[in-house]
Amino acid sequence: MKQEAAAETISIRQERLAVIALALSCFGIALNTNVFAALAPFLDEAIGVSSKVEKGWLLSSAGLAGAFSALALGPLIDRFGRRRPLIWGSVLFVIASLGHFWVSDAQTFFVFRGLAGLAGGIVFTSASAAMADLVPYHRRAAAMGIMTAGIFLAVPVGMPLANLCADGGFWRGIYVLQAMTAVAAMVMMIRLLPPRLGKEEALLSQWSVMRQPMVVPALLSVLLYTGAFFTSVQFAGEWLNESGILPKESQKSMWVILGLASAGGSILLTRYADRVGKRRFVLWTTAGVGICLLALGQVESILGLFLVGLPLCLIAAPRSGALMALISQIVEPRMRGTLMGIRAAAVNLGMGAFAGLGGIIYADQDFTGLLVAASGAVALAFLLVLLCLRERS
Repeated sequence: MKQEAAAETISIRQERLAVIALALSCFGIALNTNVFAALAPFLDEAIGVSSKVEKGWLLSSAGLAGAFSALALGPLIDRFGRRRPLIWGSVLFVIASLGHFWVSDAQTFFVFRGLAGLAGGIVFTSASAAMADLVPYHRRAAAMGIMTAGIFLAVPVGMPLANLCADGGFWRGIYVLQAMTAVAAMVMMIRLLPPRLGKEEALLSQWSVMRQPMVVPALLSVLLYTGAFFTSVQFAGEWLNESGILPKESQKSMWVILGLASAGGSILLTRYADRVGKRRFVLWTTAGVGICLLALGQVESILGLFLVGLPLCLIAAPRSGALMALISQIVEPRMRGTLMGIRAAAVNLGMGAFAGLGGIIYADQDFTGLLVAASGAVALAFLLVLLCLRERS
């Protein structure tokens, strides 16, 4: 692999501020993805959307659009550099966010939510590649941890705020917040990111990146792990309510606590991946997540829930940042935008495929059976990293 070269030399202070700007942009994108769950109960009265089918399509529209734009536009993010797609993607995201003021039915909501998701795919892919370009590999996991912390914070921060806005009769208010977040991040990125960051002369294809050594196993590991973990979390609320461990009316505080734990773990623990090695850290945390998922099926009380849930969140979150840093070095820098776009598509494909399969397993074998299946998928993700991924010396 060719030795990396920085597009432009920047100071440590500028690098740190740029990392914060990129994390802020990802926080805004994650807000759009996650706050729908808090708004869904209010949409019946607000715009007359009561069908679970319509709400399901509204929920999936942002993710599907984001996966499409990330996969399709990844090569352009390599061709034109990171800065320009970040700025124009942010502009589109602001327009789509404020467009929610014109939402009057399910159809217009679908359009603006899908448009925001389309912009989100561009921004997240560009931000992931820009983070890898800006930060040297020996410090990259910690930087990626800050970015993933911004994503995890969207749940404990965004969902209560969305609920508060909706309770106050102004459900569109949360979209004003995400627009303001995007504007702030965009201003910072204009000031801080080198104009030619990641810019290449040639236009790559997704297939040329997929043929690189270690890329396919890395993407399969991402797909398996993300799908298994996402599905387990999504069905956990229903399991807690049905089992009587924690009724749905009392679950808000739990999600806030676990969300904050995830963000804290992402910031505080990911730096150790830089010290012990990204690959080793990913293997340790992947094994820990698999064990915690199995243990979760044995929980019978709130105390047990937090004894398992807190460690699970603390190690699952920094694993994401460490794996992104590890994956960023398996191709040449000129291919990073395309690779991160394919990775984003793998994330969305994993979540969509496992969510559907998880519902079938849950219905047939209960939540414990689902967790056993999820642990099996995590074990496969572990083996793919162990056998197929190598770290730069």
